[in-house]
Amino acid sequence: MVIVTATSLADATKSASATVTLTGNASQAFSVTITQSANEWQLTWTAPPDRPATDWISLSSLDAPNWWGIWTASTEGATSGSFTIPAPLAPGIYELRYIGPNSYAALARSSPLFFGTAGFAVGVSPAGATVAAGEPLALAWTAGPGSTSSGYIGLYPMGTTSDNPLWWEPTSGLPAGTSPGWGAPTTPGAYEFRYIAGNGYLCLAVSSPISIP
Repeated sequence: MVIVTATSLADATKSASATVTLTGNASQAFSVTITQSANEWQLTWTAPPDRPATDWISLSSLDAPNWWGIWTASTEGATSGSFTIPAPLAPGIYELRYIGPNSYAALARSSPLFFGTAGFAVGVSPAGATVAAGEPLALAWTAGPGSTSSGYIGLYPMGTTSDNPLWWEPTSGLPAGTSPGWGAPTTPGAYEFRYIAGNGYLCLAVSSPISIP
């Protein structure tokens, strides 16, 4: 809430005031960032005043469900803070999240940090085109250093979390592979393939979008 005062240009002695209540998205006051240096990561966050001590910070991965993370810490109700942690050992697309109290709602997310993902890629055929419902949807992948035998390629509606693929193909730890895959989804929308490390929901690569009219 703010007080706005207007003063006449013709007569500076005349003015009027009014109280204005400002509304907006409270999440704009939250922020999280990751800074990479040498073998350490600096994790920084800010929050508005009077936050509960049960808020927490999570280091997770692109499109992973909010309850999954490889590192967490409590904010203890502070309005800002930072943590220094060792860089993860596994390659992945990482992101930092500010999680609300007693829930798994992400109030802020950092920009993705691509760590050790060189060589990982997922391609789809046809690429970047509209695909008819049920049409064969072939895929190909390559894996960089750090791939494991538990990795897999999953097909997902864009914007959904990685814990429920529509279908998936194991990579078996191979450096590259192809698969005729299953048929394209029958529900209209935008979809994508993701290369998941297999040790949780650590994402390593994302394909171009697939559109089902």
